[in-house]
Amino acid sequence: MALTSNDSDNAFGQVCAEDAEGCFWMILSPNIPCKRGESSPMLGNSSSGSSQFTAHCAGAYEISGTKYHRYVISPFDDATAVVTESSGILSFAMPVQSGSFTVMRFDLTGSTKAISRLDELKIKFFKQIKSGSTKDIRL
Repeated sequence: MALTSNDSDNAFGQVCAEDAEGCFWMILSPNIPCKRGESSPMLGNSSSGSSQFTAHCAGAYEISGTKYHRYVISPFDDATAVVTESSGILSFAMPVQSGSFTVMRFDLTGSTKAISRLDELKIKFFKQIKSGSTKDIRL
């Protein structure tokens, strides 16, 4: 995974899952609850322009005693383009209860290098798990 966090304890980044044999963009938030299976429209804005996304709730996950709500962002290729073609701040506006919006802001400094390294590792990893070997691997 390659994540960046903000001052509100939210995190955004790319996560790869062995059981799904794929990767996805995700927002983790301890402050914005969701119910597994629900989807919500979301607007992304960065130095490369604005894009429309959908946030799919993947349920909650506990990390170090803190409950984080997981939002998988689609379409994947559009999110990848925003991250790799932008610099500075990436903002997401998302509707929440009571007719309000929450705007999350993330700093993309260093994201191109981090995603490039993640791409190298995931190619190596997915080749190894598809080999059928049960031998332990080190990445």
